[in-house]
Amino acid sequence: MTRYEARRKAASGVYYWWGVVHLKRKAWFFGGAALGLAIPIAIRVYERVLMLGEVRPIVRWLFWPTSLFLDFGPWTALRWEVLFFWLLILGNALLYGLLAVLLRRASISVAVLLLVASWIVLPPSDTTLRKRFGKHRAELEQLVQMANAHF
Repeated sequence: MTRYEARRKAASGVYYWWGVVHLKRKAWFFGGAALGLAIPIAIRVYERVLMLGEVRPIVRWLFWPTSLFLDFGPWTALRWEVLFFWLLILGNALLYGLLAVLLRRASISVAVLLLVASWIVLPPSDTTLRKRFGKHRAELEQLVQMANAHF
C-alpha cells in the first residue's frame, strides 16, 4: 500500500487492523448521533403517523432520555412545542454521539442492553396470561368469593 492510499484510508475514518474495522472518534460520534436522531423520529412515526398505538413510557425513556422533558413542564405550549421537540431530538442525538465516542464498541452493547431491557418490561402476551390463569384459577375464584362476601 502506498502512502497516498494509507492517508486516504485514514482520512475516511475507517481503517483495518488484523481484519477488524476500526473507526475514528468522529465516525463513532456521527454514527451514535445518527442513531440518536433515528430513534425519536421512529417513535413519533410509530405513534403519530402509523397510529399503531403508544410506545410504553419506560421504553420511550430508555431509548429517548431527553423525552422526559417533553412530558413535564409548561414549555409544551402550542407555539413552542415543535421547536422544543426538535431541540429534544437534537439533545438525544448529542447524547448518543457522546456515548458512542466515550464507549466506542461498548456503545453497541449498550444499545443491545436497551433492546433487552425494553423487551423485559413489555406486558405478557395473551397466551401467557391464559396459561397463568389456569394455574391460579382457584386462587382467583377465592378472591372473587371474598369480594362478594364483603358486599
